[in-house]
Amino acid sequence: SGLDVNPSANTGWYIRGDSATLKRSTLIEYKFQTPGDANTIFLTGREYSLSSARYAYSLTWENNGQYLFVTSRDNKQILRYTASTPYDIETLDGEFQAFSVDSEETNPVGIAFNDTGSKMYVSGHTDDGVNEYTLTTNWDLTTASHSSGPHLVISGQDAREFQFNNDGT
Repeated sequence: SGLDVNPSANTGWYIRGDSATLKRSTLIEYKFQTPGDANTIFLTGREYSLSSARYAYSLTWENNGQYLFVTSRDNKQILRYTASTPYDIETLDGEFQAFSVDSEETNPVGIAFNDTGSKMYVSGHTDDGVNEYTLTTNWDLTTASHSSGPHLVISGQDAREFQFNNDGT
């Protein structure tokens, strides 16, 4: 499902679901033998069980690699895990912050942040749009609240993953 890449470390991650139940998810790490060349990808053998994120779908890292954010479709939540070593899934602790998006989206799939971590954007299957949330403390889900006003609606589409360009568009 979800996929994220840290180009400076030639490392990437994706979420693999349990094919039997699709409810247990595992974060898998891979590396590029040649930077940015998808033909040279190899698995590192490093994995992290996202046992708290039932039916995890999307992931993104905070800019410095301290926090990993994951959408949990069954829980209707965004989860934040903390890495003691940046971008190192073997140092993710079992503790996490959770933020419910159930009031706006009952089937969250995509997640992105602005550069500072003061805005979070969540897409989903139910609403077919992207909801914006304001975080009064950057990257801290306990301070998140839904932004009032219009949000991006993708009419007739099945909104899933999305990204922003470096200029925010």
